[in-house]
Amino acid sequence: RLAAGGAEFFAGGDFGVVTGMQEEYYVVAWTRTGQSSEVLRSRWREVCRRAWDLQIGDRLQVLPGHKYEANGIVYYAAGDIGEVRRIDGRSQYIAWERTGQTTRVSEDRWLKFTRRFSHEKAGLELFDAFDADSNGGVTRAEWLAAFARI
Repeated sequence: RLAAGGAEFFAGGDFGVVTGMQEEYYVVAWTRTGQSSEVLRSRWREVCRRAWDLQIGDRLQVLPGHKYEANGIVYYAAGDIGEVRRIDGRSQYIAWERTGQTTRVSEDRWLKFTRRFSHEKAGLELFDAFDADSNGGVTRAEWLAAFARI
């Protein structure tokens, strides 16, 4: 539970969304209370974990404004769909359908330029979610790919 100045921000089981990002912290709005709180970027891994970690077979879509080209070869561009083919420690290998190329992406890097993709619903909702545990800590966090700058 987090409260300050008589206002409760969140309690165990509350649902919240990442609504902003600053250089030093993430801003989380809690739906039950309507209040916002901050999670330090330097500590988010201590109190949070993504609700959705990449697994082999997961499909990703490149966000608008992103493209990777090296030595004259375009690996992916905005809107491209890729599939996680291999996971090696903190790296994922993504095969891109349009180009046939594969890229190695660090655990946190994929959040910066992709979103989940499925045939039923293309991508993530505008904001991704947090749940607070009964101790008031954040036990589950899904970071907005478009905002993530970890």
